[in-house]
Formats: sequence, structure tokens, C-alpha cells
Amino acid sequence: MSTCECDSNGHQDHDHSEGPSRFESVSLTVSGALIVAGLAARFTIVNSNGLQIVFFAAAILAGGWMLVPSAWAALRRLRPNISLLMVTACVGAAFIGEWAEAATVVFLFGVAEWLEGWADRRS
Repeated sequence: MSTCECDSNGHQDHDHSEGPSRFESVSLTVSGALIVAGLAARFTIVNSNGLQIVFFAAAILAGGWMLVPSAWAALRRLRPNISLLMVTACVGAAFIGEWAEAATVVFLFGVAEWLEGWADRRS
């Protein structure tokens, strides 16, 4: 059974029938690599706050670009969904200066979506 939510017309918020595109998989991988680079910048001799923010912001863009269209549509319809929640959490974390957490929540959500799609296709 899928955990995807349906709207009032019975249409799923998102579809996993075709699976993630190669571009989505690559962007998720790039996002994870950028998070590792940001953490390396944080915990090494470099320890540059500006460099960390660049890595984490790039990780957010790489891993979160696919959330924005769904979040915008949910906001326009005044029908909140998980994409809107994730975008809100990411913006909020970045706003308070927690760039690593913002990037991590986007990356982990992307991994969860990727795994959900993989499981849906396998079942």
C-alpha cells in the first residue's frame, strides 16, 4: 500500500509508476556529496562559515528543486502537502542559520521519496 496522499478527487499527490528520472537520482547524489563537503568544511581546519553555507545552499538546490513545484501548487490551492512542509522546514532552518539542518532535511526527504518509489515499483 502506498503512503502517497490523495486529493479530494482521488488523485495522488505524486506518482512513482515511472520511478525517479536519472537526473533526479544524480541530483540527490550531488546533494549528499555537497552535504559531506559542507560538513568537512565545518569540522576541518578550513572551518569557514561562508564556505559551509555555499556547500549547504548548493545541496539544498541540488536536492530540493523537485519539491518547489508541488509546494507552490499546494500553496496556491491552500491544500498543504508534504512538499510544502519540507520547503517550509528548509526555509525556516536556513532563516535561523541552520544551513546544515536545512540541507540534511531536504536530502533525507529525497532519499525517503526515492526509496518509496523503489518500493512501490517492486510491489
